[in-house]
Amino acid sequence: PIILNKYDFKSKKITIEKKGLSLSSPYEHVNLTDGVCTTYETNKDDTTTIHVIDFNNKDQLDISVPGSVSSPISNGEICVWVKGYDSNDRKTLFIYDITKDTLEQIEIPYAFSYGIIKDLILVNQQDGIYCYDIKNKEYKNLIETENISYGYTFQGLNNNIYAQEHGDDHGVNIINFNINE
Repeated sequence: PIILNKYDFKSKKITIEKKGLSLSSPYEHVNLTDGVCTTYETNKDDTTTIHVIDFNNKDQLDISVPGSVSSPISNGEICVWVKGYDSNDRKTLFIYDITKDTLEQIEIPYAFSYGIIKDLILVNQQDGIYCYDIKNKEYKNLIETENISYGYTFQGLNNNIYAQEHGDDHGVNIINFNINE
């Protein structure tokens, strides 16, 4: 089991936030999006509890899910996850609308990694960056290329998502996706 610790720069103290957390791969990590931390733990009854911890408001929501979970992320309004780390487990995105208490799932070719900006989910499928618009139920390709592949997609602060771009020159570029209000 994994323990989530929090370091406070003002007090210079480490506190334990959560014990008993799980990861499905050494490449998986705890997600932090604009002060909302998303973790999970597997239970003995073949369910998984996703923890959405809002450090800003000191709130926590626990979402119970049947079966396994991998790579959950949340912005406090939406929580997204896949079933596992194997390629077949990453063909369905589970999208839980926290404010409406509804669960939706969409079938896609493969979700290597993904991020959330407001009510948009950006998905890296290695052959391009795709966007799922939750309001309009549309899944579109934002960036499609033949000679470039995309690596890990990760969250930034204030509605920013970053994606690794690997080109023919064997270099790595970082692309920033942002919604300005």
